[in-house]
Amino acid sequence: MRRARASDEAAVIEFASDTWDGWDYIPHAWPVWLEARDGVVLVACRPDDDTPIALTRIALVSQTEAWLEGIRVHPQLRGLEVASDLQVAELQWAAAQGANVIRYATSARNEGSHRLGARHGIELLFELRNYWWSPDPDNDPDDPSAFDPAVRAAATALRGRVLDALAAEGHVASPADTDRLWHIVAGDAGFLAAHRLYEPRPWALGELTAERFARHVERGEVIANSNANASAVAILTREQFAGEDSSLRLALLVGEPESVIALVERLRSIVDRTVRFRVPEDDPRAPDLHERLVAAGYRSPDFRLHILGRPIDDEYPIPPVDQTRVVLGDEPQPIVEPLAF
Repeated sequence: MRRARASDEAAVIEFASDTWDGWDYIPHAWPVWLEARDGVVLVACRPDDDTPIALTRIALVSQTEAWLEGIRVHPQLRGLEVASDLQVAELQWAAAQGANVIRYATSARNEGSHRLGARHGIELLFELRNYWWSPDPDNDPDDPSAFDPAVRAAATALRGRVLDALAAEGHVASPADTDRLWHIVAGDAGFLAAHRLYEPRPWALGELTAERFARHVERGEVIANSNANASAVAILTREQFAGEDSSLRLALLVGEPESVIALVERLRSIVDRTVRFRVPEDDPRAPDLHERLVAAGYRSPDFRLHILGRPIDDEYPIPPVDQTRVVLGDEPQPIVEPLAF
């Protein structure tokens, strides 16, 4: 195992371009991930050949939270425990960063991904249901990739316009609202069902702390009902971070169903384009909220996103490296700049 290099591109793209029915986001992600300062791309090679046969990425979504993504293995080598070896390397790198938890997301239907995680103690934490609304209700539009700098810039500009419009209507929280709104978030059943995680970067989750929440308020990214008894709170990051998803996706949405509906309806009326968000299935209010959202015209595809994770500490140590299978060609080095949401 070693860090990826620009010269690995052709070999990687050859086996990581058609993972899902002829499609994969890795070709879009590759140049961005190589330069990104929040993570590292690793590749696996045969002992006698430096050509990559598999890859993975480890990122830091905070100083202590590691996120795994993009694990791919050459089709001709699947079933030979290459992915398991990659996971050992991922854990070594995560521990070297001082991370005390490691997580990743996968489809509820991806049994192979669940089995892989379980080999090293990575277990299901909770399940998310996806919702979206579009002016064209018969189609779930494919948003352009936010790995593209131009797409990312346009999406960031749109987010700014939307937040400015919401602020003009009194829906964007001020610093004076911070404690009151954090009290709503911290005690929300859905927030607790999601293990206090939220999604500030596309398809990557981290813990929302009081300090992080206050920073989102300071940046004008926290949305709430405009009345003093607000009981729904959302976060829309002003910046579109790199990722395959350039949707106008809420990083957080919590509250009582009636207030949640009112809040997203106000957002939708301003945007008049596709809006997306996720809701934890273990929220006791989920069935009621689901009925209300569907009645309001929101679609929920037959897809569930599973969030898996495990601690990294003295009680849950990472597995040792089996030198007969895994040789770390590059010793784990500190990741330069964890994402600061």
